[in-house]
Amino acid sequence: MTAEEEPRHAARTWRGVRRSGANSDRDYRLELVASVMLAITTVLTAWSAYQATRWSGLQSINFARAASYRVESTRAYNLGAQKYVIDTSTFNFFAEAYAAGDAQLAEFYRTRMMRKDFIPFVDAWIASNPLEQELGSATIRSPVEDPAYLDLLFARSRELEALAEEHFGKATTANQHSDNYVLGTVIFASVLFFAGISSKFRTYNVRMLLLALAGLMLLIGAGRIVGLPVH
Repeated sequence: MTAEEEPRHAARTWRGVRRSGANSDRDYRLELVASVMLAITTVLTAWSAYQATRWSGLQSINFARAASYRVESTRAYNLGAQKYVIDTSTFNFFAEAYAAGDAQLAEFYRTRMMRKDFIPFVDAWIASNPLEQELGSATIRSPVEDPAYLDLLFARSRELEALAEEHFGKATTANQHSDNYVLGTVIFASVLFFAGISSKFRTYNVRMLLLALAGLMLLIGAGRIVGLPVH
């Protein structure tokens, strides 16, 4: 190499070193961005999976409670229906004796055959002087038609059914929250994929594109779970 060529060679070498150094700095920054993104996404993925599991457990608990309350509601309704049949039967016998003027037999049915919870409604019916009421009057014709009496028989069943509906609603809500967190986990998995493979490519533009996709998915996933309730 001649003396004149040495400066040009040194300049080319220096420019190559500078370009190499610049490329190294650029690659380092991309790797740093990818690492930070992977770290954040890993934490968010773990959090989403944890919350999805928690809400799924709450869903199962509330579904089980709803089913239990429905069984109890059906049992309470059947018990009320059995009492209604008994009260209707004894009242028919009582009313027949009462209408015939057989006070002794009527009192026997009232005190010995009727359930204690039913007697106050029969007494209220007697106090209304049913034999003197005109046909078609607004007076309740029978105590077994009294809304207060029917409420006494079936109120517990309705209460348990309301509890069943309440827990079923809670279970449905918990299921929706669990699904939303699962969707967040899926989105974060795509972030891990794009950010992870970005380092496998040598082309700068390709790496930037993959990191941009990863960043976009990260924002979408974070936006979806940031407003979700925490259990």
